[in-house]
Amino acid sequence: MPNPLGPSIFITGANRGLGLAFVKELVKQEQVTLIFAACRNPDQADALNALAKKHPAIQVLKMDVSNDSEIAGAVKLVKDKLGDRGLYVLFNNAAILTETGAEYIKPDRKILEQHMSINLVSPIMVTDAFLSLLRKESSADKPSLVVNISSDNGSIQDAMTMGTAWGNIAYGITKAGLNMYTRYLGSGEKYNNIVAVSVHPGWLRTDMGTPDAPDSVEHGAEAVIETLSKLSIKDNGRYINNRGRDMRF
Repeated sequence: MPNPLGPSIFITGANRGLGLAFVKELVKQEQVTLIFAACRNPDQADALNALAKKHPAIQVLKMDVSNDSEIAGAVKLVKDKLGDRGLYVLFNNAAILTETGAEYIKPDRKILEQHMSINLVSPIMVTDAFLSLLRKESSADKPSLVVNISSDNGSIQDAMTMGTAWGNIAYGITKAGLNMYTRYLGSGEKYNNIVAVSVHPGWLRTDMGTPDAPDSVEHGAEAVIETLSKLSIKDNGRYINNRGRDMRF
């Protein structure tokens, strides 16, 4: 039986692309009463702010995932809003993919480190910060979820044939690392009724996915959310596509 997502959800990188599409899709679902939509510069998040004006369930907040003090501030805000309740779903969605500086020939150290910080270290830090709230909401019947947005570029087994986006090796390396983190997290938190999964949302028409991608970001978000509603504690640590099929690690 599907287990609808909600009532409370936190999304990083919610101002555009897949993050914004998640917000748009989740706000349609009546069981979702609070969506914490975090982004680095809320003042510039025009589409997200316009959506929040129409839907009181959406709480837009400032959080740079690489800034520990902003993460702590976001946790406090979420705790204040939730009161006695916990957090049901955390989407670690924020990521970067640069067109230059992350090739294996003459790489730029700062750009490589930026990918590591945003794509790998930050999801670990954000999850740790919200872990007590996720544990508080979880139950055997309805586990809380940590959704790490990954990519097919994170598959080590397929790397020889997959290639890279724009020659960027850092993106795939960090997503492979994120998949490993998902395994560790799922192994440790299954006893607390928390399910951790890495999800490849598909090649989507976003700034990161490019206009040449075969699928719309709306369709990708809808498919991911439908798949997440079917997960159970047995799915802990999996690396899946947006239809719930196993990806090759």
